[in-house]
Amino acid sequence: MRRDFTADAPDQVWCGDMTEITTGEGKLYLATVIDPFSPRLLG
Repeated sequence: MRRDFTADAPDQVWCGDMTEITTGEGKLYLATVIDPFSPRLLG
């Protein structure tokens, strides 16, 4: 599968990721949204 995570300007491409973290009290879920043009996390 070919994936292109490049962007020429902000707000052209957004990528998401979800991670499950197991803790002593149960599972936590961390979801993120990233704009590949900038190294900053959107949410």
